[in-house]
Amino acid sequence: MKVRFREDSLWVHKFNLRQGFTFLEVILVVAVLSLGLLGLVRILPLGIEAQKRAEELTLAHLLGEEKMEEIKMRGYEALIGDYTSGDEEYGEGEGEFDNHQGYSWQVNWWNTDTPGLAKVRVKILFGGSSTLEEEAYGKSGSTGEKYVELVTYLANYH
Repeated sequence: MKVRFREDSLWVHKFNLRQGFTFLEVILVVAVLSLGLLGLVRILPLGIEAQKRAEELTLAHLLGEEKMEEIKMRGYEALIGDYTSGDEEYGEGEGEFDNHQGYSWQVNWWNTDTPGLAKVRVKILFGGSSTLEEEAYGKSGSTGEKYVELVTYLANYH
């Protein structure tokens, strides 16, 4: 028994379709893929820069918290003695972190209207800045450094 297919059957049409793509189709696909890859390549450096800034800011916050905790642990009397300015109502000091190159600190304190209560500001300075970073972190005077600022109050319990 011999099986014959009609010309309009699905099987005949499937194998009568042309093979491959035209040159124009290949060019269009390559162009679309190129534009997509170009977009990804342009976005990649932005992500790397954002990660770097996030790492800097995180480290600055951690260093600031460490310095603030050191000041709180030593107490009010040590604050007044360690950071002097010649004025009994105000004091300041600055230094650099030994383990973290490019990061420095400034400490300022001043007495409040409440006797035995001082307001303490710790400022961590780091790196250069650009316009967007100036808005996000703040810009320190003429140095152009970014900074993180922490403020607390310290009481004299004696």
